[in-house]
Amino acid sequence: MSVKMSKGNDSSIYYFSVLFFFAEIAGLNRSSIETLYFLGQPFCWGPSKIGVFTTTRYALLGVVGLGSLRLLQIFLSNEAIAVLSTVSYAASFMIEAFAKTNLLIYMVPVVGMFCFLMTPMIRGMMSTMTGPDKQGAMFSGIATIEVLSSISASLSLNEIYADTYSFMNGFVFLVMAGFCVIDFALLLNVYILRKCKNNNNEKPNYETVKIVQ
Repeated sequence: MSVKMSKGNDSSIYYFSVLFFFAEIAGLNRSSIETLYFLGQPFCWGPSKIGVFTTTRYALLGVVGLGSLRLLQIFLSNEAIAVLSTVSYAASFMIEAFAKTNLLIYMVPVVGMFCFLMTPMIRGMMSTMTGPDKQGAMFSGIATIEVLSSISASLSLNEIYADTYSFMNGFVFLVMAGFCVIDFALLLNVYILRKCKNNNNEKPNYETVKIVQ
């Protein structure tokens, strides 16, 4: 199966819309799920400990993650940064799913400090491949996807947590990691295509993406 990725082509927008949807649904409801997760066994945290963890996460995201973006852009393409971000995201979910100690749970924001870069990188790639006269429509579509993913995350992830809490309270984070793995596979296709075009001295314009099945 192949998707035409020429500039302004509808199929390219559909392809990256799927990427954006899974990127959004993976993290939109994370904070509320984490609050329930930390209140229960084995952590039994109170509001103060949850607040410290949240502050630590956003401090790492803002200072280290965002601060390193310019450095990453010097050495890596947007596609490579997006791939790195999905790996960071998925790894943080995996650690959170199996964490049993406070020390290990604090590794979650450390490992996931680059996770927030995935969404803006995808949004930027969508903007690059869209003509100037279609930018408004593209961003309207992104806003619609954000709403749909928010609703989907709220309905599905809370239900998954409630249904799996009895045998594995961190199972929902494995589901979130699964969404990141899907994004990783799709983004890796884009990255490999870009790399091949650069090696052939051709201008990269996302002409064709072959989806590995």
